[in-house]
Amino acid sequence: DNWEKNSQILGWLLRAWSTRDRIHEFVSLFFIIERIIPKKLPIANINKWQEKRQKVLTLVKKHANPEELQEITDFVKGMKNRISLPNRFESWAAHIMLPGWREDIIAFELLNEKRSKLINVIKLRIKLRDVLGPGDVRILENIAIRYIRFALFGQVKYYRK
Repeated sequence: DNWEKNSQILGWLLRAWSTRDRIHEFVSLFFIIERIIPKKLPIANINKWQEKRQKVLTLVKKHANPEELQEITDFVKGMKNRISLPNRFESWAAHIMLPGWREDIIAFELLNEKRSKLINVIKLRIKLRDVLGPGDVRILENIAIRYIRFALFGQVKYYRK
């Protein structure tokens, strides 16, 4: 199973490197990062989220109509904390602490905003050249390669392009 996942990641990396389309390369690199972040991470904000959910439950119990109480309570209890990709990356980067990890987190958040713009490009009618700057793909590629090396091979050293 691990070999299959690793081969898929390397396949996506080859696709990213072989394209001349910087948008395709950019999206491929994001896909790779999503795949290499471990599923189970120590997430710092999970306790805060659970506290807020408990406050909502308390308010529901206090103010809901008795005939709706169970339905609303079940709904709130069923709510899951959907941790964003930048938060997952931040937790992983802080946990493994590769050299430059703080800068990686900042860059990744900015690049993720650009990815969101790309996803909404048709709706917003933004010209593609206005979304990605010339160095954005290179920055994301450097981040992806460093974390791929760690995730797949346990290697930390990497010399940036």
